[in-house]
Amino acid sequence: MGSLKKTGNMVCRDRRGKLRRILRVLLWSVILVSGIFFLYLAGCRIRMHAKAPEEPAQRKVLQTIPVQLADGSIQSLDLTMDQVPEDYGCEPFHHGRVERFGYMTSTYGLYGREEKKIRKYAEVYLPYGYDKSKRYDIVYLMHGAGGSAERFLGSPFHPLRFRYIVDNLTSLGEIRPTIFVGLTYYPKPGTKREKDWDAEYTKQYGKELVHDVLPQVESRYSTYAESADEAGLKKSRWHRTFAGFSMGSVTTYYRLCDSLDYFHNFLAMSGSLYWGPDAAGAGVMSDFGARYIMDAVKEQGYTADDFFLYSCVGSEDFALDVVEAQIKDERKHPEFFRIAEEDWNGEKSPEETEVQGAEPSEDETEKEDGADRENSADGADGADRENSAASADRENSADSADSADREASADREGSVNTVFLIGDGERHHGSHGTDRYLYNALPVLSKLMASAS
Repeated sequence: MGSLKKTGNMVCRDRRGKLRRILRVLLWSVILVSGIFFLYLAGCRIRMHAKAPEEPAQRKVLQTIPVQLADGSIQSLDLTMDQVPEDYGCEPFHHGRVERFGYMTSTYGLYGREEKKIRKYAEVYLPYGYDKSKRYDIVYLMHGAGGSAERFLGSPFHPLRFRYIVDNLTSLGEIRPTIFVGLTYYPKPGTKREKDWDAEYTKQYGKELVHDVLPQVESRYSTYAESADEAGLKKSRWHRTFAGFSMGSVTTYYRLCDSLDYFHNFLAMSGSLYWGPDAAGAGVMSDFGARYIMDAVKEQGYTADDFFLYSCVGSEDFALDVVEAQIKDERKHPEFFRIAEEDWNGEKSPEETEVQGAEPSEDETEKEDGADRENSADGADGADRENSAASADRENSADSADSADREASADREGSVNTVFLIGDGERHHGSHGTDRYLYNALPVLSKLMASAS
């Protein structure tokens, strides 16, 4: 019995020893595989960094336009509609980060639902070297129907290509270090689009944006708002841009119509007011799209000199018709929408020149010549000539006093406040189009925001 017991113990010890050896082998195998995996990821990261661009891409300039800066001066800016270079989609060594920001807001009783307090989140991109002691321009981004706050930037653990595009634009000096905020108008993640394709959300989102998003985001992050109260946010409007895609573009147009106190720059991608709730019965042949904006801007106490609207759409995009309808409306009011398009050459149309009456008519010239001949025939005396000279001096003096104001006014009238570009071959779905639109628009918008520094 004793020998059997002893043999049994030895067998148990052998089994335990084998089990421990197996476990050690498995443990070291896991460690080895994990190490190889992390080395692979590191290698991919290094290869990605190596593929990132080292200098700005050469861009094809479609046209150079005059725009009014924050100080009232005029600067020429280049418009492009290039494809995003492949290497701009690679993460550079110096890259920013995306973090999730939670904030409190309300349902605001939209779609007849009970109004109640809710907690939402935004995805916030912070540029490389973000420093709370410095100030940053800020761009707010809105998705389309069925989208989410992750539509443009992705999430902290799943960044999207646009984040890398921003990294490269920043590291190459094509835009200033800028904060980007991915928003959603839905009350909670996973909300399905409404039957009206979210039209009510697009119009009413201004309440959440102004009352909840702006104060909470800009009290947390360092922007040009010296304070996150109403006065501080309004004072820094030039440093702020609102951008959106599809129904987010409709949201952008409505922010132009109700939030000019807080934004100067607007980027509307693949959508227009004709998808909004106020377009019912308007018809694409009316000038609803322009009239609505003009009236809303004036009601807010602003003029055509107080905003910059950049709109774009793809040539194969099903939104092309409604966007072109919007632009067609705006073309009917050149005194308000000073539009730059691909075939725009900066010259005024014959109708505009005629209305302004810059040159005297032939009849007026003949009358003046006739008067001169009569005066010459009559032979004016020396006193008359002196009086005429004195009168001319007074007129010249008055003209000189007003010349600066007239020149400044003429410059503003000649500057562009609306851009319309079409991305050849771009369709509505996917992020390829929006990446392209943002890649081309951000250098322009960044210069406008920078002009207020």
